[in-house]
Amino acid sequence: MGEKPNADWARTLGEVERSVSACLETLSRYESKFAKVFDPSPSGIVRFDEAGWQAKLAAAENEVQRAEQLIAEQEAEWNRWHESFGNWKLSVERLAVAVK
Repeated sequence: MGEKPNADWARTLGEVERSVSACLETLSRYESKFAKVFDPSPSGIVRFDEAGWQAKLAAAENEVQRAEQLIAEQEAEWNRWHESFGNWKLSVERLAVAVK
């Protein structure tokens, strides 16, 4: 009986670790994809001319969709992390009861 809480705890801790890693990977992708948007230097400023306005507007819409997708992925990873952390907490509580 003493092994099951330990096994649950180790499995849940592994889930937490994988979820946190996935969150960090999603955040890194987000930062790299949108580095130019956050670049305050003059080279990061995009200038529009009248002829290219529609193309730039379409490109911006595409970037918004990509950003929304990355945010949704990050939110999903955080939800998985939260669930894994909840499972870990239950495992710790079970272990505490088993040790008593």
